Amino acid sequence: MLPKMTQVLMLCLLLLAGCLPPASDVTPPDPDVRPVDPVVPAGTTAMEVVLESYQSELRTLFLDVARKLEAGELTTEIETNNYIQQKSKLIREEAFQILNQDASRIGGQNWSPAIAADYWKKQGESL
Repeated sequence: MLPKMTQVLMLCLLLLAGCLPPASDVTPPDPDVRPVDPVVPAGTTAMEVVLESYQSELRTLFLDVARKLEAGELTTEIETNNYIQQKSKLIREEAFQILNQDASRIGGQNWSPAIAADYWKKQGESL
């Protein structure tokens, strides 16, 4: 069982940022979800990297949807919406893996209210 404060942090990540729990607490990864490079460059926050990744992948998805519609591979509104919903969920999960991995640095033995507040303040102010 995880310490109470770690559980609270995980819940906050899940509810506030749409994040996934740390890898030790989840089932095996979805084969459709590509691994992401969790490196957050110096002078950048994890949220900036998350949003850049998310935007880039959504752009690719929407252009792919347009191509599929033009090629007749998607032919109904429901089929198109289901495709977008399925793929965009995977894109969000991939992007937020970056935040999960970055936030894990302040978890466990390293966690304190002051450290967590500083971390989340930096993430929020970077938006």
